[in-house]
Amino acid sequence: MKNRVCIITGGCLSRQFLSEFLRKEKFQKVMAVDNGLKWCDELNITPDYIVGDFDTVSGKLLRKYENNKNIQIERLNPQKDDSDTEHALWHVISCQPDEIVLLGGMGSRMDHTIANIYSLQIPLQYHIPAYLIDENNRISIIKRDKVLKKQEQYGKYFSIMPFSDGVRGVTITGAAYPVEEKDFTKDDSFSLGISNEIVDEEVHISIREGLLLLLETKD
Repeated sequence: MKNRVCIITGGCLSRQFLSEFLRKEKFQKVMAVDNGLKWCDELNITPDYIVGDFDTVSGKLLRKYENNKNIQIERLNPQKDDSDTEHALWHVISCQPDEIVLLGGMGSRMDHTIANIYSLQIPLQYHIPAYLIDENNRISIIKRDKVLKKQEQYGKYFSIMPFSDGVRGVTITGAAYPVEEKDFTKDDSFSLGISNEIVDEEVHISIREGLLLLLETKD
């Protein structure tokens, strides 16, 4: 069984989506970041780890969990150089998971959303697959070959964008818009990989050099 860890933060989520997702997916550990604790409490999920500067979670709710000896709680200084979510990711990596799923990392604060997308680079350094997921999107960063299976696709569309300065030798097969040995740059080809679709049973994406942002999306 995979050692999968779920991080729940306080971004935009619907109760129905979160409840259905956690019922379908199985995780060995659940971690609440700041007001992500509110979601855990509403769904009667006991997190293994709670972290944050707790500027958005109520003191009453936090005290409810402080007496549980089985939960590790880490209070961060609000004046720090990293986000609560980034700090949580470093903690998760120390647990050596096989996969990380980040829920609630997208919302109305685009600075937080973009920072959380960039934070996916952290587990990538340790060859740990990590996904930023909400009701309409599953986002990851890929460095090597990637296979997307039609029966497991998150939505109708998938898009790729250059994440590093230059991405060399990108090939896509099994898609509505195949690509062969194409170089992607942030200057002139950043939108070339938008809104592709899986047409075969599998799509194969290969990269000779660089990092791609992969977005699997629903309308």
